[in-house]
Amino acid sequence: TLKEHIKRWHTFEKDKKCDQCDATFYTNESLKFHVVSKHRGIRFQCGVAGCKSTLSRKDAYIFHLKKSHTLSEEEINGLREAANRFAEENNI
Repeated sequence: TLKEHIKRWHTFEKDKKCDQCDATFYTNESLKFHVVSKHRGIRFQCGVAGCKSTLSRKDAYIFHLKKSHTLSEEEINGLREAANRFAEENNI
């Protein structure tokens, strides 16, 4: 919304506060990612053999797959589907 746009990009007001620490965020989505990765400890583990990378967000995981590994589009799609299932199972 325009109100959220103004708050985030013009007043820089971070009014979403984590109830478990002092962190603050612009959006509920950012707060949710923070809670999931920092307090619940849920992270996306890279599905490529030998890679030990873990990422806090699904979009970062997909970016990692494309930039860090030589995979076919079919392999990426399979790992994306697994990430979608993982996200659903963990309510993220």
